[in-house]
Amino acid sequence: MSLHHIPFPQASELIARHTAPLEVVSLPHNEAQDHVLARDVLTHHAYPDVKKAAVDGFAISEEDRLNGVRHFTVQEQVGAGHRFSTTLTSGKAIHVMTGAEVPENSGFVVRVEDAVQEGDHIALSQEYGSQENICQPGEEAHGEDIALKAGTWLNWARMPLIHYLGATHLSVYRKPRVGIIVTGDELLESHSPHQRGKVRNTNQYTAQYILQAMGIPCTSYGMVQDSREQIATTIRLAMEECDVVLTSGGVSMGKYDFVKPIFQSLDVNLHFTRTAIRPGGPLLFASRGKQVLFGLPGYPSAFFTVMLVYVVPALKRIMGRPDHHPVEVDVELDNDMRSRQGHLVFNRANFDLVNGHWHARGGENQKSSHFIPFANADGLVIFPEDIGNAPRGTRLRGMPFALQLL
Repeated sequence: MSLHHIPFPQASELIARHTAPLEVVSLPHNEAQDHVLARDVLTHHAYPDVKKAAVDGFAISEEDRLNGVRHFTVQEQVGAGHRFSTTLTSGKAIHVMTGAEVPENSGFVVRVEDAVQEGDHIALSQEYGSQENICQPGEEAHGEDIALKAGTWLNWARMPLIHYLGATHLSVYRKPRVGIIVTGDELLESHSPHQRGKVRNTNQYTAQYILQAMGIPCTSYGMVQDSREQIATTIRLAMEECDVVLTSGGVSMGKYDFVKPIFQSLDVNLHFTRTAIRPGGPLLFASRGKQVLFGLPGYPSAFFTVMLVYVVPALKRIMGRPDHHPVEVDVELDNDMRSRQGHLVFNRANFDLVNGHWHARGGENQKSSHFIPFANADGLVIFPEDIGNAPRGTRLRGMPFALQLL
């Protein structure tokens, strides 16, 4: 265990080394959302499986296309999901709807708006290329193609494909159960009226909103007063029920900071107690098998930062996602920004994407004890340890909030 401020890369590596996907389970498709695939999802037939019309129109034979025939008699009408019943011969056309099967000798489908129609007769108003407006069998996918790779997060945008493929059961990694414990005599419920010297419980909801966006179930163990016995009892209960335990507060050097000695008394491996970042230096990380515990700082801005740079990547890894690292972009500063040398600093800023390039404008107030400026930002600018003040135009790395939970 390190008692010193360990660098960000080393802390991230330790967390990655002690986090791993949970067991593989088979779930029906209607319960699989926000899980991560443990095995590839394959196509079991060609897409499409037959030759189909790509538009509403009239199927014409390839022979008539080559011979320049422009006048036809419509011999039948075929809707999507139905099959033609007549043979497509010279001078004949089949009126087809989008998605309807067309005969094998079809050369193209003329769009309804490009045909002059009188009763059962049509005339072409333009020429068409071979197989124009026709979907060929297997042009999207062949049988046994990989449609979704193992490691894919089944978010709302990917779930429709599961239904498209007709997959009824999926092999996925079990999602972690996360427990949240907030500590401190100074805490009020968020709906409580103001009391002198008190602050409202914010970190519980920060964690819940982040977990909700990731599709991870969580249990709140409520606010626990600064009592070593009560905090220890609550942590042990959470460890019995959860794969990941998050605590807030009680991790620094104060007389009532009990979380560190409690972690030290548990049957866990305590890997580090401080990390060299600002805000969020006091951070405990412990593990027992595949179970992990994070002791996060109590300041809401520090808690939020640590959630994004350490906890979210760990949760992604536990979910089975290969893309578990924080999402960083190159960013140009639109104003002068100040930092503190000797630590990796995550300064809050407002981000804009201008002509494909990210820009950031940082606020003057970067105090970790202040949350209103933090919550009005939409990203973090990363200042390396050797950079203090950075003038406008400096190019650094940044973490837009909107990209972190994708």
